Amino acid sequence: MTHRERILGTIRREKVDRIPICFRFADKRTEDFFFEKLGIETDELKILLESDIKFCFLLEDLQMHLKDKELIKYALKKGFATKGDRKNILYDRWGVGWATDSIGQRPVSTVIKDIKKVVDLKIPKISQEGQFHIVDKFFKEYEKEGYAIIIPQYYAIFEKTWLLMGYEEFLINCYENKQFIKILLDKITDYRVEMAKKIVEYNITCGHTGDDFGVQNGPMMSLELWRELFKPRLKKIWAVYKERDIPVVHHSCGDCRLFINDMIEIGLDVLHPVQASAMPIDELKRDFGGKLTFFGGIDCQDILTKGTPDDVRRNVNDTVSILGKDGGLILSPINIMDNVPIENLRALIEAVNLYR
Repeated sequence: MTHRERILGTIRREKVDRIPICFRFADKRTEDFFFEKLGIETDELKILLESDIKFCFLLEDLQMHLKDKELIKYALKKGFATKGDRKNILYDRWGVGWATDSIGQRPVSTVIKDIKKVVDLKIPKISQEGQFHIVDKFFKEYEKEGYAIIIPQYYAIFEKTWLLMGYEEFLINCYENKQFIKILLDKITDYRVEMAKKIVEYNITCGHTGDDFGVQNGPMMSLELWRELFKPRLKKIWAVYKERDIPVVHHSCGDCRLFINDMIEIGLDVLHPVQASAMPIDELKRDFGGKLTFFGGIDCQDILTKGTPDDVRRNVNDTVSILGKDGGLILSPINIMDNVPIENLRALIEAVNLYR
């Protein structure tokens, strides 16, 4: 099977030749760091870390490119990144500042100081030269090699909104100034809908959105508020993919179980990253396994960073036996950080590759 056929077959609950696999590192610097530390020939390591899914990010997703010096130069040239007065900070085209010296993504500034000003907020243009630079550079190659391809849309609605105005301010204004919050959400949703229409011009394997609706110990908000603010807007975005029979992946860290049935109702096919330290995977499989494919499931938060190599091997095997029972699993360590002990990473690679 091709990688694409394997992913689609898994989502459709068809018989596939093996469990699909996807390795993801926190950022390029972390990936390069481990490539050097593992002491494995580069060609061999690329085989061991090969993923069935390739991600092609848009250039506007500045937070994903901060450790790629050449790409940042291009982003600055094309207006997708700007420098300010503060050192080690770059601003994306929405005006949000991102720290360039952190692991992963760390926003450090907001844009909206007065909630009532959202009426006048100008949303970036969908079409800007360079937006699909990475997609156009790699997509045909990935497609030719049979990979499943996703053009991600992280920070979709909820997270884009609080990035623009601040986390606490957003949550407070959901109650004190809800009419203005809805104006901002509608502007962002319209942007995401139009961007999805551009994305489906490519032969993508899955549509994608990302908003963390959960925290470590529960949901971020009430089901009532989520249904009012986010459910209808997500439905609009996902409809662009569903109308073309393209399955939908949604990324949400934390415990988002409160919202899963509603997300399934409006078209969710794949849940990512399945944060095992926040949601018991046996309960997830029991409650939603007949309707969802799980993308992730390996405990990168606790076991991979704090456990022993044997703990890591057991965790991979348990993830497969629970979430992969009767199919419906894309096996993935979704966020390998640079604090992972090298022996744990070796154990992870070894354990995952048993399922190739």
